Amino acid sequence: SSFSDVKDSFPTPFSGGRVGHTYGVEIHATIAANLLGDRRISALSAAAEAALLIVLAVVATLVSVLLRPLAGA
Repeated sequence: SSFSDVKDSFPTPFSGGRVGHTYGVEIHATIAANLLGDRRISALSAAAEAALLIVLAVVATLVSVLLRPLAGA
């Protein structure tokens, strides 16, 4: 095994396919910066979560009503 065999790239939610993988050192640096800067991921409040759910339901309903169905075979 040589150094060129070591793969240090990982898929992330922001990577699109094989091209957009992020290097492990960048992932660790982002984690460290967020912890040191006290910028943690937090959950939405119940009101914000309910509002988001309502907005997504309205958008899904409008899309399904306004788009024409595909023709059958």
